[in-house]
Amino acid sequence: KNQAIQEVVVSCITPTQEKAVSSAVSRISYKLNDSLYDNYERNDPFVNGFLSRNVLGNKNFIKSRKHLTSKNCLQLICVMSEAIAKSFEKELLKKKECNALGALRLEKDVDSLLNGLLRLIDSFESATSEDATASIEDKIRSGFSNLKHICFLVQQPVNVDADDIIYPLETSLSPDRVKQVLAMRR
Repeated sequence: KNQAIQEVVVSCITPTQEKAVSSAVSRISYKLNDSLYDNYERNDPFVNGFLSRNVLGNKNFIKSRKHLTSKNCLQLICVMSEAIAKSFEKELLKKKECNALGALRLEKDVDSLLNGLLRLIDSFESATSEDATASIEDKIRSGFSNLKHICFLVQQPVNVDADDIIYPLETSLSPDRVKQVLAMRR
């Protein structure tokens, strides 16, 4: 069953998700001044629209959902979430700059996206066991671990070197990726 869900995601959903994430992330900046930060706070340019258009409104997700059990639908959401997180990370790393306000906004975007996907799980909670739901939630959170580490890194002072950072959690990023992320700080 998991293989079939993986194939549905890879063939039908991931291609549209990658385009949607790329388009959404390319339209926002993480090098913000006070005015732009305030505007982003009032009018979320990314997460809410992305979730409604490209997850809940994804025609392939809607079609697949009609034919899946609640447990398999949870698995589908999990695999979609992992694909979204990977695409977001890939697109984010194409951006070359992130300042202190941008780092705060990035963390809010990552948290909002993660929480939005976890809320989607809640709609299936009554049809599945607590253990199954908790396992899926843990997998989704795990899929966002690189993004959470990126958020942590871009919030570090510009003059801090990779070797000087004390990580609150074990990092899942390679040393080269850490240096790439730290180079984004401005």
